[in-house]
Amino acid sequence: MKKHAIPAFVLALVAVLAFASCDVITNFIASRTRNIAVIQIFNSNREETKYFQPNDTMYVQVAGLAANGIYKVDCLDPYGNLITTMTAQADSNGVIAPSPLWYDVGFKKEWSNSLNRYVAVLPTPTELGLNAFNIRVHDASVAASATDFKLPFFVIFNKNIARPKPIVLASRMDSGTIVVENDFKAGEDLYVQVANLTELPTPAPASGKVMVYLVPFDGGYYKDGDPISPYVVKQEAMVDDLKTGVKITATSELWAHGDSWATGIPAYFKGKALSVIVDVNEDGIYEEKKEGTTDYYLDGIDGNGVAGFVVEKDPVVIPPANKKYIPANIASGGITWQHAWFENWPDYDYRDSFNADGSGTQYGWDWQYGGYGVKAIWNPYLSNDPQVPNSDATSLYYGKYVDVYIVNSADVDLTGRTKISPATGTYKMTMPVQYACTNGACQQTIWRAPMTAGSYCVVVDVDQDGYITDGDLVDNLHKTESTPSDGIGFTVVQ
Repeated sequence: MKKHAIPAFVLALVAVLAFASCDVITNFIASRTRNIAVIQIFNSNREETKYFQPNDTMYVQVAGLAANGIYKVDCLDPYGNLITTMTAQADSNGVIAPSPLWYDVGFKKEWSNSLNRYVAVLPTPTELGLNAFNIRVHDASVAASATDFKLPFFVIFNKNIARPKPIVLASRMDSGTIVVENDFKAGEDLYVQVANLTELPTPAPASGKVMVYLVPFDGGYYKDGDPISPYVVKQEAMVDDLKTGVKITATSELWAHGDSWATGIPAYFKGKALSVIVDVNEDGIYEEKKEGTTDYYLDGIDGNGVAGFVVEKDPVVIPPANKKYIPANIASGGITWQHAWFENWPDYDYRDSFNADGSGTQYGWDWQYGGYGVKAIWNPYLSNDPQVPNSDATSLYYGKYVDVYIVNSADVDLTGRTKISPATGTYKMTMPVQYACTNGACQQTIWRAPMTAGSYCVVVDVDQDGYITDGDLVDNLHKTESTPSDGIGFTVVQ
């Protein structure tokens, strides 16, 4: 007679079922099983996909996690090297809401001797090939992660379709060569180039040209069919010229700032962020695809939902004990994702005070995790440190990340001698930023309600050394200040 071994787990479960309540049974099973994470990735048009065009922005959502658990979400190149990473806390349902993980998808980094820093280079279709990149989700605080899942994705040029999507690139002239750029100074020339640009759609404008728009980055993103408005500059350009690069020479048309861009970016735009749209049929509408088609793309954009490029503001640098940090407004109530009509530049909703329950703050689709509370927008852009990889072991693809802390204002050490210590109820967050913008990122929730009453500062540790040192950002300002008065960035009140 054959005998079958009964697994110990089944015997234990039968015993529990015989004598226990429903709660005990649920807790017993949960303690002996692990969550199965479900990873979803989205492009800047909020479409779920595993295929990304270069220069897009990738958003990652994860479900099936432990409620309120803290996780690392990594983006890995085809060889397993880290490109970029973030730390995120799941909500009470075990979900990390869609969060920006990789800005400027697919760009490689190469050293530029003339600029003395790494620059972004658009790889060729052959270089990208068919190798799979990966998203990895794992526990943040343990060496042997109980949760460890991957999802493959691909970076491709959509060539074998009716009309591929144009790839719009803000650029500068570097020793006679056009170089892709995200960060400019006032007075520098701005060039726009477009890769993957094929013949004009039918019917084409009689001029054979397309329209280039510079639009203010206001936190919103362009949906198919949105009017391209308000805009700062519009300028016609020949298709063939855009393939190699066109200098912006038009005059600003917004808010009576009639500055010519022919002599460089006007000083008015210091500290501001913009996006670039190429309108191929010059109808003033952002059209992702031709109506009724799925593979006939029309317009292109550099910076959809994120900044296409920034213009540096003159930095305010405070040197305590021979160390330099940059005071900056960061703590925000959050801005909507809808384009706004405005007479002044977009208000990023910096605040000096928050309610502990988060009331009065925005709830967003793609912040680090859903919920009301303190958002981070480190903008305007105050400095341009030489861009280096986070470590020598990072991928050849461009990905930059920084550490963000919420610190009790009384514990902020501006001398750089004491380790940064996160306030009770908060934790060190790692967040991706755009290359060439070490102090610029898409807005994200950094303290979800409920919060604890007190006085706080936000610290962006750019070099990730755990101390406030040269080039780090500290929100120890009130909303209208440029230099700190009392060392408090914001307060939380009951």
